[in-house]
Amino acid sequence: YVNWTSTTNNISYAPLDGSTFTVMARSLNFAGTYSTTYASNTFVYDSQAPQTGVSTPVNSTYTSTLASLTGTTQDFPLVNPGAVPVVQLRLQRVTDGFYWTGTTGVGVWSNSLQAMGAAQGVAVWVSSWNVGSSNLPAPTNLATGLESGDSYYITTSGTDSADGGGNTEAWNSPRGSTFTFDN
Repeated sequence: YVNWTSTTNNISYAPLDGSTFTVMARSLNFAGTYSTTYASNTFVYDSQAPQTGVSTPVNSTYTSTLASLTGTTQDFPLVNPGAVPVVQLRLQRVTDGFYWTGTTGVGVWSNSLQAMGAAQGVAVWVSSWNVGSSNLPAPTNLATGLESGDSYYITTSGTDSADGGGNTEAWNSPRGSTFTFDN
């Protein structure tokens, strides 16, 4: 049994996103004979981050209710895409820069940076995501709700299923949404 490594210096390949590669290895004994069985591993090269976006509430609109937040997910490259199992979002009140914590039933506005994920109700499917009303601020004029006349900004970040922890999308993409609450 011998450990070995190889680098790209002695393996010729073109690292094209979406390309499928198979690495095969077999042993050579001291007599100069190769083993008849070999080990292999197939993988897709993926260095591109996914894209997520906000569908509702629609950007630059007024809304009197916030029953849910919905959005889209798409992994890249489009050839051999992986999955986008993780979506996080930030809901920010524009007037003071505070972020919604998203804690089920007891969320509050916080002056520290907050990201909502699966634990705060962000559900992810093959090409979309959703957050239900129990994790969102109530439509009231209380300190823990939505204030009539205030604007709110939603931005998202997705992480794909690439090996090594995945590729993560940058926050504050143009696919976010700014809406104004008006009840």
